[in-house]
Amino acid sequence: MAYHRANLFTVISIVLSYINFGLGAKLLDPLQFGVFSTLFMLSQWFNNFDGGVGNQLRNKYTIAHANREVDLQRELLLEGYLKSIIFLAPLLIVIIIFSTQVNWNQLIAPGNNWILNISLIACIGTLSVLLRIINKVFYATGRAELTALTSVAAQSVVLAAMITGGFLDVQVAEGSAGAMAILYVYIIPMPVVYLTFTVIYLSHSLSEIKVTKLRGHLSIADGLYYMIFQMVSGLTVLMIPYGISSQSNVSTAGDANIYIKYFQSIVVFVNIFMQILWRDMTLYRATPSSRALRVILKNISGLITMSTIALLALYFISGPVFHYWIGSNYVIDYALAKFIVGITALSILKRCLTTFLQSIDKIKPTALISLVTPLIAFVALSSGKAGSPQEFLGILIFALILEILALSIYSAKFSRAS
Repeated sequence: MAYHRANLFTVISIVLSYINFGLGAKLLDPLQFGVFSTLFMLSQWFNNFDGGVGNQLRNKYTIAHANREVDLQRELLLEGYLKSIIFLAPLLIVIIIFSTQVNWNQLIAPGNNWILNISLIACIGTLSVLLRIINKVFYATGRAELTALTSVAAQSVVLAAMITGGFLDVQVAEGSAGAMAILYVYIIPMPVVYLTFTVIYLSHSLSEIKVTKLRGHLSIADGLYYMIFQMVSGLTVLMIPYGISSQSNVSTAGDANIYIKYFQSIVVFVNIFMQILWRDMTLYRATPSSRALRVILKNISGLITMSTIALLALYFISGPVFHYWIGSNYVIDYALAKFIVGITALSILKRCLTTFLQSIDKIKPTALISLVTPLIAFVALSSGKAGSPQEFLGILIFALILEILALSIYSAKFSRAS
């Protein structure tokens, strides 16, 4: 039943996000939308972090909750927040310092106060990451529908703000300032929603969190590998608009972001399903069972098959969907869309493999293997090997295939050993 509710809320969230994204595309001109969508992807990438301890917390919290160890759950949650701050504070400082060394006018578009805006995006993202720990707890306790509900709440706030702005006839500023205004409308609601859900959960489920001596349940060494994995795993999608803009222009990068948004709707369902399976895989690790492993692998295999079919279906109906979603005058670049479909399909397969390995605390090899794609893409861009957007996307596909082969070999080895 919880899985069905999670799916329902996920569908609602996707529909709302499509509406919001479409409204943003219609409010902004092509250049503004390219700026907005590129920075939005940057903020989404940053939100993938969990302070290095979120997934560790989820694995240990899952077992503590299954064993009804309430005191241990409290200790884990407190340690999770404190160690997330320890990880995130230096990272935020590094990002702000790095932003001062980048020529954002050349990289994105001419505009004012780019350093301030990038710093604010990083601060909002850091707050979201810290407060998003509550989602890890929801997954660990088998309440995936509450995680999906946080997304519904945030998307609803964004839609309400957009409708209110339209009702009041608020005019979007010209240039990059207009793009930034819409971006803040999109990213500010999320930390507010996380904070609300956190307060509600703590007041009802763990109302007496005692400040005790931390016993080091969460490893800093593993946390660093989780941070590495989270930083590089989202770079594949983030590199698409930046790589395309460097080979073409910001408007083409905006087109790529639209296709990514469109096909990522399947990835959202995959993520929800894999997050639910994550708990089962962690419990399997605690009490190994060949039958449980067969069921898990069967579910993952079925998920990959269904998601591939769904991606192909979305591609073939993209014409009428884009007609109503983006506008009747929008012309789809089907060649670019095919590359995005391929990258999305490979990313789903990679996500299934990495989720399996993370759920059983095999983070070190997962993090190291995931360095392959960003390193190859970086070399291609810096050396000039990617002469066109199509060549760059082809290099990404090749790198993802290498990653998947390595992850598959390691996963199979572990499964046989189990």
